[in-house]
This record gives sequence, structure tokens and C-alpha cells, in this order.
Amino acid sequence: HLNSEAAVITASAAAGLTESIASMMAGNDLKKIFKLPNTNKMKNKVLIQKGHLTNYGAEVRQGITLSGAKILSCGVNNSCSIEQLEKSLSKNNKDIACAMYVVSHHCSDYNAVEISKFLELCKKYKIPTIVDAASEEYMEEFFKIGADVAIFSAHKFMGSLTAGILAGKKKYIKNIYL
Repeated sequence: HLNSEAAVITASAAAGLTESIASMMAGNDLKKIFKLPNTNKMKNKVLIQKGHLTNYGAEVRQGITLSGAKILSCGVNNSCSIEQLEKSLSKNNKDIACAMYVVSHHCSDYNAVEISKFLELCKKYKIPTIVDAASEEYMEEFFKIGADVAIFSAHKFMGSLTAGILAGKKKYIKNIYL
């Protein structure tokens, strides 16, 4: 049970990452959607902690850039502080399409801003959030703490065929579907 407003299935969680970011940039504007990956004149930056640009069988960096988005990483190689995150949010606010948080054991050595604080700060700056939780099985927890969209792997979570489950707020899921 997701406890979210809506959900959509994608070919994989990695594809869902690219599609969810694309939807944050283009919204429901078909002209912008058909223009992708050209993101000229769109908010096209994805804020992500540097240590979350990991490889878990797919490159997070590649999934972001396939959408046409530009990466705005915050923090340094081994950590990110709340102050660094807030500085990135306030300084680049007009260019940020969304912020992404990766929940993975591949990021466990990185001293990241804790997820609930990350989501709280993004809300303060009115930046929509995507949580890449492909490896997680407790889906509803991410919506309780305020994620706008969360990505899950049907393959990992349910032992099914490869598929991504993207769930969250209806307005964002409708745009992902487009």
C-alpha cells in the first residue's frame, strides 16, 4: 500500500528517474514535453547532494542528464551540511526545477542532510522533491515525511519483472504520465 494520491508504472526505476525529472521541467506543457531534452527557457536544474550522484547499477548523473536537466550538486565529496543545502536553494531558486534525494546503501558513507530535513528545506523554498527509493520496501514512509514523488523498483521490492513504480502527488504523477 503506497498511501499516495496517484502512481504510474515505468519501464524501470532508472527510466522513472529520468521521466520524473523531465516532468518537473516541462509540467503539462506539451510544447515543452516534445522539445525535451532541449530545456532552453525552462527551469532545468536538479539540486542533489554531491554524494547522491552514485552508481547503483545505473548512474544517477546519467539518469538526470538524459532528461535534459543540469545538475546542481551541493556539499563536498564526503558531506553536505544544512547550511550548504540552504545556500544552494536560496542562491539558485529561480533555476531549480526539482530536488532529488537518493535513498541507497551506496550513499551510506556520505554524511548527507537527513531526508526529512532535506524535504522540509525544499518545501520552504517551494522546490518539488523526488525521492529515489528504488531499493526500499516501505513506500508509504516517504509520503508521510513530505516527498512529492517517490521512485520504487518493482523488481527489487516485489520480485516482479523490471518496472518502476512512481508514486506521489496527483499533479506530478499526471505530468509524468504525459
